[in-house]
Amino acid sequence: MPVSHQFKVEGFAQSLKVLNKAAPDVVKAISKDLQASAQPVVADAKSLLPTPVLSNWGRWITSGKDGRTPGRDLSYVPGKAKRGIKAASNRTPAKGLKSNYGGRRYKVIPLLELRQTDPAGAIYERIGGGDSQHRFVTAVTRKRGRIVTKLGTEQSGRALYPAFFKRQRVIMANVEQAVYRAEAAINKELLK
Repeated sequence: MPVSHQFKVEGFAQSLKVLNKAAPDVVKAISKDLQASAQPVVADAKSLLPTPVLSNWGRWITSGKDGRTPGRDLSYVPGKAKRGIKAASNRTPAKGLKSNYGGRRYKVIPLLELRQTDPAGAIYERIGGGDSQHRFVTAVTRKRGRIVTKLGTEQSGRALYPAFFKRQRVIMANVEQAVYRAEAAINKELLK
């Protein structure tokens, strides 16, 4: 399962839905702007990943569903882990995410997500947040530090979260500007 960090703007889902129907090109441009604004965070997160193969993290291939065939390869390969870090922008509400704002329920659109799509990279990002005494977990936490299990803090990951918190103000300003551009486009469409 990929690891991600999301930015959410409450009450924006319905407006973006209308704009997506009326002017999908504007929504695509806003999505591209958001993804471009997150590229410095992506670069920072990639730089926080270990370049040499981690010791004690050898070849790790799970068994397939039938138990006999090979399954997923969870071996840590630095290049694959770095390529796995991506910024994504969504234009549709996320399933199951709802927000209470002003006493009303709103769907939530994660406007911008930072993702680690490589399975081994996602394991590296979050391993060591619990109480595991497994040799592998203790070796990684001894060399790379312990993380906290509460998401949304700088110590809740090894690459994505520290990279985000390093540039949080700039990213949030860019998200705010994208919301203002979308708001102006929505008003323009409504006045037609």
